[in-house]
Amino acid sequence: MRTWLRAEPGAEVVAEVVRARAHNLRDKPFHVVKAIDSWAVREALSPFAEGLVTLERRELGLVGDAAIDTAFLTSNVASVLATYRRWLTYLEAREAKGFSISPIWSVRSHFINLDFRATYALLKAEGHFAGNEAACRAEPMPAIEAAFNLGKLTARSDLVFSGLLETDGVALCVHFRRNKTAAEVAADEQREQGRAKSKLEAADRKAARARRLLGALALRADKKARRAEAAAARRDAQERGDDDSDDPEDPPQQ
Repeated sequence: MRTWLRAEPGAEVVAEVVRARAHNLRDKPFHVVKAIDSWAVREALSPFAEGLVTLERRELGLVGDAAIDTAFLTSNVASVLATYRRWLTYLEAREAKGFSISPIWSVRSHFINLDFRATYALLKAEGHFAGNEAACRAEPMPAIEAAFNLGKLTARSDLVFSGLLETDGVALCVHFRRNKTAAEVAADEQREQGRAKSKLEAADRKAARARRLLGALALRADKKARRAEAAAARRDAQERGDDDSDDPEDPPQQ
């Protein structure tokens, strides 16, 4: 991006050129912007577009073949901002999408975390705290309030500095912990007791199921053992009967 105007061609210019293309299809928005900037090789434009270029250059205060460069932008801030305002007013009246004239960093940097050790080093380097890190941990808020404008946050007694700061080099996010009220602590204890009771009841139900299962298994094993004993007894009786019928010394039955 060499200049602001080249970064934002101007929606009014683009809209007018789009309408003018019904008269001459050679007129492209970028060609018109190049003509306004007097930048690089100019393409041939229709009379309508040439009139638009003349109007924009006159509004910007450009004379002759003067080009828009950094020197022009820094010395003609008023005319440049007036041009942007005129374009934005045009877009707002037509409910079209606008653009930002504020400088925006193109690299999207993420927030970095500063733990308490880094925060302590920052406070000490800036002269907001002269003690050691342990003393700063015990009572950090005076130094934090002296170093940063926390606004209404310091008026709340239920907030405690967590020791964590986040920053992207411009914005600062200070993390606090909120002390629970007595009612919240009691509610938490009640929930913990309820969860503990539920766990005990679940354990009792599990133990009861285990006892029933073990009882059923023992009963099944006992029945199986009795059936095995009865089968063994029947086999023994059958074997004894067979042995008696085969004995030749037994007298015949009368």
